Amino acid sequence: MRLTKTVGLLAGTTALTLSGVCFGNTDEANTDALAQIAELKAELAAMKAQNGENWLTEQRADQIRGIVQDVLADSETRSSLQSSGATAGYDNGFFISSADGNFSMKINGLVQFRWIFNGSTGGGGTSGVTGGDYHDSWGFDVRRARVDFSGSMGQTWRYMLQLQYGSPFGYLGNGGVLPVVGPGAAAGGGIRPNLIGATGGAGNVNVLDAYVERDVELGGTEFSLRGGQFKAPFMREWLIDPGDLTTVDYSLLTYYFYQGYSTGLQLGYESDTLRAAFAFTNGLNTPAQIYGLGSYDTSWTSNPTRYSFAGRVEYKMSGNWADFDDLNSRPGTEAGVMVGVAGFYQAYNDNYTSLLAANTNVGGLTADVTWNFGGASLFASLVWENASRAAGGTTNPWGFNVQGGYFLNDDMEVFARYDYANADTTGAEATKLSVITLGMNYFVSTNARFTVDFGWSFNDVGNLFGSAPSTGFAPASLIGSQYAIRTQLQLSF
Repeated sequence: MRLTKTVGLLAGTTALTLSGVCFGNTDEANTDALAQIAELKAELAAMKAQNGENWLTEQRADQIRGIVQDVLADSETRSSLQSSGATAGYDNGFFISSADGNFSMKINGLVQFRWIFNGSTGGGGTSGVTGGDYHDSWGFDVRRARVDFSGSMGQTWRYMLQLQYGSPFGYLGNGGVLPVVGPGAAAGGGIRPNLIGATGGAGNVNVLDAYVERDVELGGTEFSLRGGQFKAPFMREWLIDPGDLTTVDYSLLTYYFYQGYSTGLQLGYESDTLRAAFAFTNGLNTPAQIYGLGSYDTSWTSNPTRYSFAGRVEYKMSGNWADFDDLNSRPGTEAGVMVGVAGFYQAYNDNYTSLLAANTNVGGLTADVTWNFGGASLFASLVWENASRAAGGTTNPWGFNVQGGYFLNDDMEVFARYDYANADTTGAEATKLSVITLGMNYFVSTNARFTVDFGWSFNDVGNLFGSAPSTGFAPASLIGSQYAIRTQLQLSF
């Protein structure tokens, strides 16, 4: 009952009682009225005390609620990066993002530390890499130490920037700019001794992927448009990140035919079953034909081509696209099959007259299949190239490789690979490649992996296959078979 209503009721009752007293004529009536008045006064005092206590309690509760709200507001401001509402944390990489998600950055890293032993049946000597002068070599190697920055701007543009210590190509002494040694001194190349253990970076930090990208709509279909430096769409194994390979490094076949990094534009498309990309760039670094000259880290003033086009189409028969981002198939993942075909064609200008002249054209085709079994995997690829030179005729190098992996349990995988290549040329050095690799992966955790493998070359790894140092082999002639024992500890985040 409200306090005012109670007071009014008591006042009325008191007035009526007093009236009765005024009109009463006996002492007994007066005594009864006084007793009633005393009782009502006691009840009024109790009600006042009760309502007064409730009022104080509600006031204190309101004050406490205000203090709590102030503390929560201050805490939210401090945890959201200086009142900006931004968030930060770890989700397959360290990230920072604005509250609305329009601006974001993710930081990933990769470190690959190796110990490699290389030997040959060709015999002794103390230095050099030809004939009887060849000698066994071993050493430690930081093959890659890389940091990736990726994210979005305004929910429209995406970007990628990769910085890596260690050559992306594995050749000694060039800082990673040229992927392979030339065929001889006339090409500014030649063979260096004691290549094992050399990353080729010589302490340099190289820029790998460096591009911006956004989605565009053409004819009612959504595409992605990319501009900058990236891997042009050609050989599948080279398009796999080195941290997601099954073996210690890319195959010698890939290092001989691969496209390197290109600078230009790329249009991409992806649906539930089809993925395609088409690029127009300064050129591909295809060592099989042009001895490493290409568009990696080039400006328009040093572009070696008149034009260069590359395209790749992939068809997924089953499985998820994400399962084909690597060449492993972990236990418990979905089985799937993907096939791919790709090609490129480029014509050269006369910027490099010592090696190439106008009217020199190079093209290539490749096809591959990837089959995941959910605990086992199979990968095979075939590649062919054609070079028509203004002076020197036509060559058609080709090759193939087959690779399989099988998980013994959730953490242990065994694998095998065979590579073959025919350089389709003549000379004193070996022109055919035949290498088998056997090994094992131990996945220490989600972010750490230990790999050991053994590779055997059935014949000379000729100087034409100049990217061999990054694979543990030495590009050498007249020494017979080579073998390489490679161990690698990989950490990624």
